[in-house]
Amino acid sequence: MSSRSLVKRIAAEVSKYVVGMRDVINLMLVAVLTEGHILLEGPPGTGKTLLAKTFAAAIGGSFKRIQMTPDLLPADILGTVYYDLSTGRLRKLRPRYWRRCRRCRSASKDQL
Repeated sequence: MSSRSLVKRIAAEVSKYVVGMRDVINLMLVAVLTEGHILLEGPPGTGKTLLAKTFAAAIGGSFKRIQMTPDLLPADILGTVYYDLSTGRLRKLRPRYWRRCRRCRSASKDQL
């Protein structure tokens, strides 16, 4: 099976359960293929948790939901990138619990 057909199958599977978020699903696939993270933001009741659960199941990943608070920033969850002067390279600084992560995690953010 080619990579293209696998990506199409994943998108089709998620689209069975989530309607009207095709562009978000495509961006989530890009994040997974580039080994990035996914942070869904939006008003309550728009299907973020359903989308994240369905996507995680479709790719064989795990799903963890994080309830956001006003003082929590996306960098507190995803980490940040900084320039290391000693090596002259960009480095990733991630929160501790991401160091144990071996699979893609979809985190859903609900506004309070």
